[in-house]
Amino acid sequence: MSSVLLLLIAFISKVYTIPIYNSWTISPGSTYDSYKFNVLHHLTAISPYFQYNSEELSPDSSEGCRVDKTVYQICHGSVYVNDNDYELTIEPFLQLLKNAADSVDFSNAEDLAFLTHWTSHITNSEQQVAKLSKFGYLEAFSAGIRLSCRYPDLMPVTKNESFKVWGSDASGTRRSPDAIFAGLFSGHETIGKVVIISEDRDPGANTLTPTKTCSNFRTSSGAKQMETWLKHYISPIHVLAMQALCGYETIIRSSSHFHGIFTPEEWLSFEY
Repeated sequence: MSSVLLLLIAFISKVYTIPIYNSWTISPGSTYDSYKFNVLHHLTAISPYFQYNSEELSPDSSEGCRVDKTVYQICHGSVYVNDNDYELTIEPFLQLLKNAADSVDFSNAEDLAFLTHWTSHITNSEQQVAKLSKFGYLEAFSAGIRLSCRYPDLMPVTKNESFKVWGSDASGTRRSPDAIFAGLFSGHETIGKVVIISEDRDPGANTLTPTKTCSNFRTSSGAKQMETWLKHYISPIHVLAMQALCGYETIIRSSSHFHGIFTPEEWLSFEY
């Protein structure tokens, strides 16, 4: 059997990256004893991708076995901002700052003094919201490099042994395969093909989105509990926006001033 590497680009957890974000490690103090954590690891789905602890895991095949085909499920690279987060929380916050520019002096507010000169990383919502960021491209590129290094024997040598990338028709997913191929072939001729599969109702395809494939999955699960917790945790939507910006801004600028204005307990509450 010829060696073929099939990559499925799907909306599930990412598997490879390189360190491009500054770490922000804090300690909750007496609340959680000696526990320390990196804020960027506790932002739920907003977290920039980080490599999980896999030191004890080996990619080698079992004794007596040889890998001749692998199937990977990889999410698209990081986007500038998700559409719902932008429309419901971040955009109203940015509008509030714009309206307050001539009437509020942040320079005397110790934690918020940076807002005096701060500008949003979202400069063109039409071109950036839900779109793959430059760092997201770098994440996908890194995935390609790591795959080629991990399975060099699976690299095709002729066009008859080409790689295939199956992706949904979402914007972020469409660009990610290009970055993966660039990493896989490192400047050499690309032997690969991107297969875009629409997941609209008419084609009936949903295999690239497990949340649609599983009939028991409900996107609304936990919504009531979340609403109850948000009322208990924090009411102003703009505070929620600032915590969300911590992750999204870091993806573009490698760091964010919003990291430092909340307590460790508030970050853990945001994650919860």
